[in-house]
Amino acid sequence: MRILITGITGLVGSALADELRQRHDIIAAVRRPLKFKDTFAKERLDLNDSDTIKETVEAAMPDAVIHCAGMTSPDECEQNREECEQINAQATAGLAVVCREIEAKLVFLSTDHVFSGKEGFYKEADSPAPINFYGATKLAAENAVRKILPGSIVARLPYIYGKSRYRGDRFTEWIVESLNSGREVRLLEDRFRSHCYLGDCARALAALLEEGCEGLFHLSGGNRESRYRFGVMLAEIFGLDKSLIIPSQSDDPAEREKFSAERPRDISLNSEKLLRETRFAPLTIEQGLENLKKFFSA
Repeated sequence: MRILITGITGLVGSALADELRQRHDIIAAVRRPLKFKDTFAKERLDLNDSDTIKETVEAAMPDAVIHCAGMTSPDECEQNREECEQINAQATAGLAVVCREIEAKLVFLSTDHVFSGKEGFYKEADSPAPINFYGATKLAAENAVRKILPGSIVARLPYIYGKSRYRGDRFTEWIVESLNSGREVRLLEDRFRSHCYLGDCARALAALLEEGCEGLFHLSGGNRESRYRFGVMLAEIFGLDKSLIIPSQSDDPAEREKFSAERPRDISLNSEKLLRETRFAPLTIEQGLENLKKFFSA
């Protein structure tokens, strides 16, 4: 299969490219030259420029497009709404139109932030109700993709942790660096998400595409934890001083000052549909962190 991947320099995009490259021809859709050396074929793509979206996809003529690129920081999205709307919603709709025209499969990566966080453990049939602009644009993109290209795949991702050949997730790297330096880390204990190891995320997305799935899917490692509890688990597995991890509450003035966008309370995801329709079997957080520890030990 010939697969065009957007956001290939990001955490998920790079891991997904590594997962698929042995079985498929990968084309990297990039805005600027890659900082790392690789053998991927490349096509220029600027999500701020609607014209280049059509030109890029038609030049590549892929069998499938996996759309990993986008603005993912809720705070940046809140502060730059026009750019966020273009990149997350309008560009995604444009990709869906071109994929329909050339009969290519589209896999769109969405987010758990489409939910309000009032309930938790959300299933695909539950009604979205985003409370920040980031979630609103991703939901708009979901709706456009599913309307324009009914045979597409929309995958809602939880918090992804891990490390690819090119980069790691900043949250775990920050915790490890801080604890190694003897610095305290304050983590919220009243905000909950599902967690998925990066390698699992790549394998699950590959399974959805390769096994011919269609529709909406939730990705999750099965574990629902707070940031505080996740940090403690990481410290225990990495052999770091967990007493340096201080629990905090989201209504603490110091915490509220950190963010310009609202954060949902509990956006954990139920991934029973994914497990039922694919051969994917996720790791637990403990297993995922044991794998991650090997990258830091290398």
